Amino acid sequence: MIADALMSKEEVELVAKKVKASTGFHPTGVSPRLSIEECQEMGLAAIVYPLSPLQVAAVAVWDYLHELKEKGTKAQIEFEERVKDHPLGTLLGIFNLTGYSEIQRYEKEFLPREEVILKYEKSLGV
Repeated sequence: MIADALMSKEEVELVAKKVKASTGFHPTGVSPRLSIEECQEMGLAAIVYPLSPLQVAAVAVWDYLHELKEKGTKAQIEFEERVKDHPLGTLLGIFNLTGYSEIQRYEKEFLPREEVILKYEKSLGV
């Protein structure tokens, strides 16, 4: 069970104590921001942050697009330099994260060769 929209540390503690199942905690905008240690002490099984990565990504996109508007191509060049050593700093890094190379391997293994060739012949290879 995931405890959501609780308004205080006391409410979280009460849920953790009363629910007779593994309980996770979802700190929404109205919930208290509890440390991992506090949640462990209360006996919570997990803390989930389903929207936080989306907000982080949205802020990064917003910032980048404003920089691109202001600086033009220079913004892209600066970005590429900043992330060149990051695991996701290249398209290959993103493809690896999503399992794209594994999909290509499955295509070669299971699809007829002609289908694979047709799929990629008029593309950039992806």
